[in-house]
Amino acid sequence: MSAEENKELIRKVTEEVYSRGNIAAIDRYYAPDWVAHDAPPNAGGDRESLKEVLGVIRSGFPDVRASIEVILAEGDLVASRTTAEGTHTREYFGVAPTGKRVRLRQLNIDRIRDGKIIESWSESFGQGFHYQLTGKAPPVPAGAAR
Repeated sequence: MSAEENKELIRKVTEEVYSRGNIAAIDRYYAPDWVAHDAPPNAGGDRESLKEVLGVIRSGFPDVRASIEVILAEGDLVASRTTAEGTHTREYFGVAPTGKRVRLRQLNIDRIRDGKIIESWSESFGQGFHYQLTGKAPPVPAGAAR
């Protein structure tokens, strides 16, 4: 695929999966052996973990939307700067709805092969959604390393 086709793939993923919440589409866009190299210890780093994490986020912030501010591609790599925003209208990690609007910026690098994302790196800027609501890091599931 060309660099332009790879950028278009990331645009589609951002719109369909992260903005519309079509979690089932993850299987269409991410390779079965996809790995998130920078996944937090409590989030895993494979497709099933990604589905779980996005499901939890959507449950607390049903209106969450992601937008791409900058996107660059070279070869099989695509770099994008994104912003995700949503309103806390449902329970999230045990925190009752607050009505607060949250925002998270990320720098993402995705490697694409044969029309699917095969690996990703991500760095967030600012505090995550849970921290913005509570001032504390999200809970770590039992058995997960920190």
